[in-house]
Amino acid sequence: MGNPRFVVLDEVKRRKPDLAVVGIHGLSGLPRTILGTVAETLVADAECDVLVVQ
Repeated sequence: MGNPRFVVLDEVKRRKPDLAVVGIHGLSGLPRTILGTVAETLVADAECDVLVVQ
């Protein structure tokens, strides 16, 4: 286990997909800070294209 954003990012790096798809809840403020970091981390650091869906 670990921090979800790093666990997901590590898995994307390990599998090397052409596209990663991640969902967001459309939250703002503090909930976005907590839940939106996975999508933000993938968009910033994944080596593949990332599709963010709401």
